[in-house]
Amino acid sequence: MKFSKSLTMIPLMVGLNASGSIAHNTNLSFNENELNNNLINIDLSTFNYLIEVKEITTDSLYLKSRFKKYLAAWKRETFVISNIDKIINNRNFLNIINMGDNAVPFILNEIHNRPSNLVWAMNLIFKGRISNNNLTINEACKAWVKWGLSTRKISDRDLIDLA
Repeated sequence: MKFSKSLTMIPLMVGLNASGSIAHNTNLSFNENELNNNLINIDLSTFNYLIEVKEITTDSLYLKSRFKKYLAAWKRETFVISNIDKIINNRNFLNIINMGDNAVPFILNEIHNRPSNLVWAMNLIFKGRISNNNLTINEACKAWVKWGLSTRKISDRDLIDLA
């Protein structure tokens, strides 16, 4: 893709950090002489890839942010409640469930690091329990995480404590 004379600066993503978020942005600058001599030539597929990576990364960060917001509010609002119906019908818990597959990696990471009633969200998202046997919360959390690893919904490197 060649740029016209009037364009002297374009955005350029320089890199991604280990967590997948954008490390930094910069601008690609060039002078009028480079432009006049057709020395500026950027492959359109590379440019489109950079835009796509930025969109995917932004979406992931947005989803993680939403999940963490709902999770924190759910924990705060149900901390002292023992009634299971009130716990799973809490609006923030329902928001997590409504995230569907998008919430699964975040749920699995959370129940790996802090086994809790959040495991019930997995049952509701997938419309079934991980086992026909009666499991404790800890056992159910371990079983769902094992399932997540075996189905590649998550990887070992995803199981980090984000608290």
